[in-house]
Amino acid sequence: SPAGTVILKGQVYGPQGNTLPNQTVSLIGSSGNPVATSTTDANGNYSIQTSPGTYNKLDINVSTGSGNAPSLNAPQYYDIYVTNYSLTQSTLLDITIPAKKASIHVQDASNNAVSNVQLDATTPNDSNSGGLSIGGNITNASGNSVYSASSISTDGSGNGDLWLLPTNSNHKYALIANPPSGTSFQSTSVPNFVITADTNVNITLTFFSKASIPY
Repeated sequence: SPAGTVILKGQVYGPQGNTLPNQTVSLIGSSGNPVATSTTDANGNYSIQTSPGTYNKLDINVSTGSGNAPSLNAPQYYDIYVTNYSLTQSTLLDITIPAKKASIHVQDASNNAVSNVQLDATTPNDSNSGGLSIGGNITNASGNSVYSASSISTDGSGNGDLWLLPTNSNHKYALIANPPSGTSFQSTSVPNFVITADTNVNITLTFFSKASIPY
């Protein structure tokens, strides 16, 4: 690299160890704007050439508007950042998105699986959970993750997987199951959902009651 510059490079991995393309790695300056940015290639590689110093943030997120595809086994949308990131010399930093898998099963009151149910996950006010380990001896990262409508739908067995960044009692998700149109089921949510490890979640859909039908 030219004199007076350093290089930050490495690969971005999903929670199952697969490399992730189309992830953005940025160094954020004091103004809050990116100073240097790189987007991972097909093999998850990124490389940033910049001036040495301490940056407001090291920020990692997905660069595509539609988010990560379900086949990547990574959060659809996420943002992970490290504040006051010091980069004084060229550094190899491999980053792992520390998401956990919520294996969701959707059924009716008779325990029959329900397919084609859209699964969402939201966090109030995009709240962030800290203490995330992302590699390179970084254990103090913060982040949030989100799934929007139509991203994941349950299969013929009523199952679907969401990859979510860990939370704690102060930072919780709301899981939402939106049944397919034309059915008598109503949307069902699991509020205050905390995930710290891979876990199984059962969601039982309920029917619209007469009291819930407007006249």
